[in-house]
Amino acid sequence: PKSSEEQKREAFEGPAALVFPADGAGGGASLETVRVSDVQAQPLRWLWPDRFAIGKINIVSGGPGLGKSLLTLMMAAHVTRGTQWPVDGTHCPHGRALMLCGEDDVADTIRPRLEAMGADLERIEVVQMVADAKGRRGFDLQRDTERLVQKAESMGDCRLIIIDPVSAHLGRVDSHSNAEVRGLLAGLAEASARIGVATVMVSHLNKGTSGANAVYRTSGSLAFVAAARSAYIVAKDPANPERRLFLPQKNNLAKGGSGLAYRVASDSDGQPRLEFEAAPVTITADEALAVQ
Repeated sequence: PKSSEEQKREAFEGPAALVFPADGAGGGASLETVRVSDVQAQPLRWLWPDRFAIGKINIVSGGPGLGKSLLTLMMAAHVTRGTQWPVDGTHCPHGRALMLCGEDDVADTIRPRLEAMGADLERIEVVQMVADAKGRRGFDLQRDTERLVQKAESMGDCRLIIIDPVSAHLGRVDSHSNAEVRGLLAGLAEASARIGVATVMVSHLNKGTSGANAVYRTSGSLAFVAAARSAYIVAKDPANPERRLFLPQKNNLAKGGSGLAYRVASDSDGQPRLEFEAAPVTITADEALAVQ
């Protein structure tokens, strides 16, 4: 069996030495390549500048009850209105959002929360089931990613896909298998780039060990964080359990921005909302998770 260090390395880099059988002259397989000089350079496009890029997959991880889903609903609300992001005050492109929600009910949870956030409900759609020749079934990223692409394209200006939680939509993929997760997310990453959406996956945290690097705390294979271009954690402030911290684990495309702090409050109707502090925070994800 491979050591934990070998498994961690392979999640990011792939196996160090693999020998693949050749198809042979009559196998019909060929490499698809592109000459770099034939590719027109393009600037990165951002949903939330320096945090979540359009055309990429991203992940937000955290413990239960900390507001991960509220955070993604807030993102959907901003996209449907094209309003400035909290704290940063940066531009949010106006568009539509498509959601996969494996835990929350649309009627009694998702809609009331989106309404309370001022979202344009006409610009948000939630995938509920997949209908095929055998009947109705749950959405499976392994089988249905192309269907998700087709739906997003049909919406015209979809800018955000939310998968909450990603573990509820893996089908038969072993969430702890680096190879299986990498294969699944490669297809999702290609789809996100092809249709020009920011895909945000939501995940839980594992128990971890004292002093463990924050990138190892996302539940399942390390490939989830490795494949994502940006990864964030939501954690309790060690000094104030009512205060939530939104902190970068990694960001391959920018400096990642500073961490943010917020509280989960309630409006007059009892609907939860996020209240962000005006000042960014400097605590790191490693520091925040060291005591959790």
